[in-house]
Amino acid sequence: MSLLVDGIAFIFLLYTVHAIVQYVNTSVVANINFFPFFPGQQRDLARLSTPREELYTLITGCDTGFGRLLVEALANENKPVLAGCLTETGVKVLESSGRPNLIPFLLDVTNPADLERCQKLIQSVCPEGLGAVVNNAGISQGYLVEWSTMEEARQVLEVNFLAPLAMIKMCLPFLRRTRGRIINISSASSIIPIPGLSLYSASKSALSAMTQALRQETKHMGVAVCEVVPGFAYTNLISRITAMITEKRGTVCKEIQGAYPENRIERSLAFFNGSYRRSMSPDFVVQAIQHALFSRFPKVKYQVGKEIPLIRMLKALPEVAYEAVWALY
Repeated sequence: MSLLVDGIAFIFLLYTVHAIVQYVNTSVVANINFFPFFPGQQRDLARLSTPREELYTLITGCDTGFGRLLVEALANENKPVLAGCLTETGVKVLESSGRPNLIPFLLDVTNPADLERCQKLIQSVCPEGLGAVVNNAGISQGYLVEWSTMEEARQVLEVNFLAPLAMIKMCLPFLRRTRGRIINISSASSIIPIPGLSLYSASKSALSAMTQALRQETKHMGVAVCEVVPGFAYTNLISRITAMITEKRGTVCKEIQGAYPENRIERSLAFFNGSYRRSMSPDFVVQAIQHALFSRFPKVKYQVGKEIPLIRMLKALPEVAYEAVWALY
């Protein structure tokens, strides 16, 4: 028996050491600035322009959440902003602020006609080019994979991945002129996919992967590409997720529901409600975006949230331990 206990303890020790090594590799080393030692990176940094605060920043999803708070923060500093809103109400609220450098406009990021109008607006207002584009608009639809519809999957991918792609393609000619910046807002679920947020996790993972590749593609232009990775924050996204999960109880057929644990929905709701109660202020995310926009040397990735260190540790675990943790969900 003692040999068995010693063996289990030894395996656990190996797993712990493995997790710590992986955590250091992915967290600490990733944040060390090696550019004094690598001439190639020196050249990349030299191409970055000093941010010009007189240039317009284009932000999507400005009705609520991070987008709305970011617009208010920039407007309070008299920085020029093009604020894309999904609703007329969102536009009117921002218009009522009376900020001369704030231009709110209707923008459904999935609507080609709206994108065309957005392009014309940039051409008329920003003859020198754009300072930055912030792809913030995002949605969550669906629940468990089998409980989600294909229409929900298409909608999530359209808004969270394809729309930012379209915005980037449209804005790059204006960003090249100024050596501006692209800021993509992904999610901690791109690091650790969350059961019950399968579609959302997939869309944000796709956005994260594209962001990493795009950064290498635009380096020679001096266009910086940054990813902001928020954890759980006090926004209305969590309330929409819990409402959506509750709704599935009445829309998914009993046969499919019966194939899952009886308390599946209650456990999911407890997880998301608990995460919301422990959430951070969205101001921390807004501050990270502002650093990405106006810092002389922006970070490649901004991971923001109380749970980020835990998520990094989970990511670093061996598969057996990782699966054991999720078995508790």
